[in-house]
Formats: sequence, C-alpha cells, structure tokens
Amino acid sequence: MKRIFTLLTAALLLGGLNNANAQIDTLIWEDFQDTANVFVTGWDAFPSGTVGAMNWTNFDEDGIADANARPQEWFLSAPYADADTATAMGDANFVAASSSWLQGYAPGNRNWMITPSFTVLDSTTRLFWKSAPRQTPTYIDGYSILVSTTDNNETSFTNQIFCAGQYLSGSGGIDSLVNYTFDPAGCFVHGEDGMFIEPDPTSTNVVGQLRPFEVNLWQFIGQDIYIAFLHNSDDDNLISVDDIGVIKTTVVNSVDDLAEKFNLNAYPNPANNNLQISFEMPATSNLEIAIYNVLGEKVKSMSNDNVVQGIYNHMFDVSDLAAGVYSVRISAEFGATTTSIIVE
Repeated sequence: MKRIFTLLTAALLLGGLNNANAQIDTLIWEDFQDTANVFVTGWDAFPSGTVGAMNWTNFDEDGIADANARPQEWFLSAPYADADTATAMGDANFVAASSSWLQGYAPGNRNWMITPSFTVLDSTTRLFWKSAPRQTPTYIDGYSILVSTTDNNETSFTNQIFCAGQYLSGSGGIDSLVNYTFDPAGCFVHGEDGMFIEPDPTSTNVVGQLRPFEVNLWQFIGQDIYIAFLHNSDDDNLISVDDIGVIKTTVVNSVDDLAEKFNLNAYPNPANNNLQISFEMPATSNLEIAIYNVLGEKVKSMSNDNVVQGIYNHMFDVSDLAAGVYSVRISAEFGATTTSIIVE
C-alpha cells in the first residue's frame, strides 16, 4: 500500500515517557499490498519530467515485448521464494516484479520505477528496500538504484547509489560461483554469501529470498530528489523489490541533557537471532527498552523500575521478527533516544 505520510512524535506513536520527543518521519512508503491501486491510480505511465511530481512513475523505456507475455514494465506479482509468500500479519504478500526475458532474447531491457520527489533534510534520511531475483546464479537479474536532483525524466538519473550484478557467463550452480562472471563487476550479487536463498528442486540454481538493504542519503542533504529502481538486466529472467521506504529519524529536546548520555548501542546490526542492547544510565529512573517496526508498532519491549546509575546490557530474541528495518528506543523519566537496526 502506497503511503506518503509523517508519523507522529514519540509521545503519540512510540509511547514515549514524560517530556522526551523522538520523531520518525516516513517520507515514502510502498509495500505493494494495495492490489487495487498499485500501478493504476496515482502511478504515471511515463516520466513527465515534472519538478516536484508527487506520483510514482512506472515506465518501460525499451518498448520490446516480453517473451512470456508478461507486462513490459514493473508489475504486481507474488514473491518467488516460499519464505516470502506471507506478510508478518499473515496476509498474502505482493512485490513489484520486472522481466528481462524479452522476445527474440533481445538485449536492452530498461524498466523504470521512480519515487515521488522528496527533500533530504539531514544525514538521518535513509532509503530502505528489499529485493530478490527469481533465480541465482545462472540468469540472475541485476538492477541499479539511481538518484535525480532535478526531475523524474529518465535521462536525469545520473547518480548511482546501489547496483546488483546480473549473470554474464558461467555454469554449475550455487556451489560453483568461481565459474561465473557477473556484470557490472564489483556490484552486489544475490546469494554470493549463501544468505537469503532457498533450494530449487528442479535446478542447480537457487531461488532468491527478499533481502533488506539500506542506503544513507546524506550526500543529497538540502536537495529535492527522485529515486529510480532501474531493471537493466539483459536476457535473464525476473527481479522483484518490496517494502520501499524513505525514513528520517530525529531525537529532539529532552527535559535536560541526561538522555544524550545513554550511549545506546545495538549489535550485531544487521541481526538475525539475538540483538544485544548496551546502554548507560546516567541517573536512577524507571526505564523501558522497546523495538518498533516502520509503522510505529511496538514488537518487543522490557521495562524496569528504579534502574540505578550504571552500564547495562539486555538481549532481545529477534528471530521471530520479519526481515526489515526497526527502531530501538530507550526511554527514561529524563529523556529518550532511538537508533535503527536491520533484522535479516
């Protein structure tokens, strides 16, 4: 479901204590669950070049028909991996998919999915997303994420902030990656580290599971930008993306400066089983540590009364949380602070 909105301050959204305010601004959010409206209402059919446009753009630049009668641009699809078929709430999951397998095995696939314009306010503004190829390593699809600082015309996207490599040559399957070449060299290759994959019983390939990513947008501070997901693989198969978000996190003005002395740390980050929280209590106070998802819903918490001054550690089991971005918030009577984590 596409939502462009600003979340409330922590006192309302995150259940903050007393006079502490932590603000999470969700500038863009798209999880592709609004199946009646995604790629229909509010989605431009082609780049208009409009400065400050507030619609998403879905655009097939190459104009070449798909070899399997799939849509020529990005389209709504079920995920490829069994692990991704349901959301955290148990609903059927949907992703944005794009095909590079064109008629006549033609090269030149170029499918654009472009966000609305938004302003990068400070160094806490970050892009989050998930992606998965239909298969890896043979015929794995790659893609690029590009930024425009002017308008949403495809020729304006001159800043690359992420790239995933596509299959170029090689054979043997996931256990023979040394035999493979991917393009462009040096880009991320899904499954190369043995993570976020599941077996395909009919092939030496494996199926890609949705993997979370994060990029800080600090280099664009003060600018209005657009972000493009460009599927630019040639004659491979399918790529998918999901849960695209642009989020800004701010901690503002506690009662005094004590909250700045929490020295909050969360590790490992990314985490997949146990998350260790270390912090310092600068004064005796009631205390709550909580984990929130991107919608501001509390998913984990612990609290204690009259925690005395000192250094503490607390471990959360996050193995039951869906992969994605979360906020860890520590709240006391004198203030609060927040940090972000990724659960894989």
